[in-house]
Amino acid sequence: MSPCGASEMSPPAPRPDRPVGLYLHVPFCGAKCPYCNYPVDVDPDHTTSRHFAYADALIDEYEARRHVLKGRDVRSLYIGGGTPSHWQTDALEHVLQRVSRDIELASLDVTLEANPCDIDGGTLDAWQAFGIDRLNIGVQSFQTDILERIGRRHDPSRAEETLAISLDRDALRVGCDLLFGVPGQSLSTWRRDVDAIAALDPLTHVTAYEFELDDSTPMGERDADDLARPSSDERLEMLEMAADTWRKQGFERHEIGSFARREGASRHTTLYWTGGEYLGLGMGAHSLTIAPSSGVVRRVNPADLETYLASPADSGCDESIEPSEYLLQRLSLAMRTTRGLEMDVLRHQFEGAVSSRQLEWAREALDQLVDRGVLCEERSHYRPTDRGLHREDGVARWLARRFPTDS
Repeated sequence: MSPCGASEMSPPAPRPDRPVGLYLHVPFCGAKCPYCNYPVDVDPDHTTSRHFAYADALIDEYEARRHVLKGRDVRSLYIGGGTPSHWQTDALEHVLQRVSRDIELASLDVTLEANPCDIDGGTLDAWQAFGIDRLNIGVQSFQTDILERIGRRHDPSRAEETLAISLDRDALRVGCDLLFGVPGQSLSTWRRDVDAIAALDPLTHVTAYEFELDDSTPMGERDADDLARPSSDERLEMLEMAADTWRKQGFERHEIGSFARREGASRHTTLYWTGGEYLGLGMGAHSLTIAPSSGVVRRVNPADLETYLASPADSGCDESIEPSEYLLQRLSLAMRTTRGLEMDVLRHQFEGAVSSRQLEWAREALDQLVDRGVLCEERSHYRPTDRGLHREDGVARWLARRFPTDS
């Protein structure tokens, strides 16, 4: 029996002609933000034994599952969390050295998520020596009151200092994350954050995340009147304000809230948006495999650190997803991206997994969305219009209501 209580599934046989990404989840954080609902392990003291035990567990899981990558076009390595920059650098090096025996890291997009409090010249030296060439810095805001409200450990001056020393590095693509729609945030305070980003050159990428509250978090448990967020219209105005400003500074929009200059776009998140496959290792990590023999399989690792450490190689749970359900998810994801989707690529991804009737329905549905002004089409390549990009939730519901469930 698998840990999820279902009978153990045969390992899916991945198709070698499809690209794949590798994700490493690092759960350690110096403190847990009051709005965070991710699987993390709070470790303010940088406990050496714990960090290396986790590195060994990641390697054990990698050894057990690296066959998924064999012979594949591995596009990216993304190190997320948690706060990967809080992980001891020797432990990170230990894991990357093992992976690099199989995969040439220099050929990949290697991204590390980092907190401004953890970045200095020494950590940057180490990370670049390990092969990391892309940095996502969790700035969230340049406003003191916003940072205090969401419980971040850094202040604006530390964020600015961190960005300055990171942007001064050669061969390192630097980007940052911002939050909009935070309780108490006004259009004018958001404008200051947007303008601060526009002034940063050579910043290569930025993601504007809409602030969300989960009832299970400390912030989510507080009185709703104390956490009044900007209205949905105001949040949309915030996002479009950012898009218009950053576009003038050379940032191209790739997804609703993701923007990049030059070669700054993430190969890894592009795999997510385009329905690609990925191998996720570590506590709480997810994986996705699409294979003709076993359909679509999502693997979910336990979100508890002790459970994961006890059996890293086989503690995950495989969940079979109906290929038709995943086809619908794939169509919905495309509504969030400016690149949209190509019918030929969609057919290739789902060849042998869904019926020809369902693929034909997908094309007819996309054509109907073109007629409604939600998509534009050229040579069977469908892209959201500006109108469609902001109605992705409604489009997803529209697709779900009309999807043929029979084969």
